[in-house]
Amino acid sequence: MRRRDFLFLGGLAVWPDLGRNLFAQRTGGAPTGRMLGMYVHRAWPYNRPYAARNWTTEDFRGYAQGLKQLGYNTLVIWPVIEIMPSPLTPSDRAALKQMAEVIDILHGLGFRAYMTLCPNIVVDNEAAAKQPYERRYYFRSLKYVDPANSEGIRNMVKWREELLRPLAKMDGCAIIDSDTGSHPGNERPVREHLVRAPQDVQPDTAWD
Repeated sequence: MRRRDFLFLGGLAVWPDLGRNLFAQRTGGAPTGRMLGMYVHRAWPYNRPYAARNWTTEDFRGYAQGLKQLGYNTLVIWPVIEIMPSPLTPSDRAALKQMAEVIDILHGLGFRAYMTLCPNIVVDNEAAAKQPYERRYYFRSLKYVDPANSEGIRNMVKWREELLRPLAKMDGCAIIDSDTGSHPGNERPVREHLVRAPQDVQPDTAWD
């Protein structure tokens, strides 16, 4: 991934083609021309169909088909991997498998498929493991990493890399910049740890 490929776009900090650059090659062509997209937010564990956390694969297919009829060609999904514990529970593995299937479905419909993340949120393993992915409460299952804690940021990025491998066919990965990545008492520029994190983890391969 090149520094010039790190963009701040429309409220999102985007690594274009992260999946293809780091893990895999996408087959087929991406849509060209104007991008028109929708954001699917999976943070809340409410009942289906009221919250996307509990959508089925077919729910995603139907939603995308409807969007396509309206002229949309892009979907940004927050898969909430930040609260997936180590080791993964069966429900978390199933959720990642489902997201990989959704990416394939979107590509088959001619969509771009982007994933999005929060900047410095990591899982509270003990709390998260008590509930399956479908019922896990977001704010009860997380911790915040101080952006000035280089080791903490490196560990966060390494775990996220493992979680994103099943989603390798995504067209890009985004950081939600409305979540500032701040931490009490920290004066380090918020953006700095976001830009430097991949370099800190893989200095020979992440940047050139």
